[in-house]
Amino acid sequence: MNNTDTYVQFARDIERFVDGALDDEIKKAIRSRALIAGIVMAVPLWGLEVIIYAICLWGAYKTICDISHVPFRENFFKNVLSGFITNLIVTFILGLLMDLIPVVGWIASFAMGFVSLYLSAMGYVKVLKQFHGNKLRTNVNFRKGYHNMKKNTYSKDTTIDKVINGASKYIDTSNY
Repeated sequence: MNNTDTYVQFARDIERFVDGALDDEIKKAIRSRALIAGIVMAVPLWGLEVIIYAICLWGAYKTICDISHVPFRENFFKNVLSGFITNLIVTFILGLLMDLIPVVGWIASFAMGFVSLYLSAMGYVKVLKQFHGNKLRTNVNFRKGYHNMKKNTYSKDTTIDKVINGASKYIDTSNY
């Protein structure tokens, strides 16, 4: 298994885990942002990708707050602190992973951008729950996420597979 295969499988597993662990409304809201984040990380934008990724990430955080009935502006300090805590944890985890497996190619870059936003959104829900307790109307169900990931281990019907299949019309993906 090469590095790209490892990232793609990791992205599939994370997507399946998040699909099982989060509420449907939040999943739909973060999936589109994760898709955009993955694309901007895969396409060379000469530094703009960081800005676009940040917009996607904080847009996902605000949407999670809206869905969870926690007004972002009224709880600004707690919500921003939750975002920074989440980003530090996810950055640390992905940093360790990238030290072990260097990113090669656009598919792996897409997978890392996609996964990082998914993990950040899931972590944000968990940290918000710690700050807002029972006020938060959503949560992360790790057990359900784990079972969903294991149950669909051999499925290749994930967002990342759809992107790769769609891109294969325009780009040579034979190395994948």
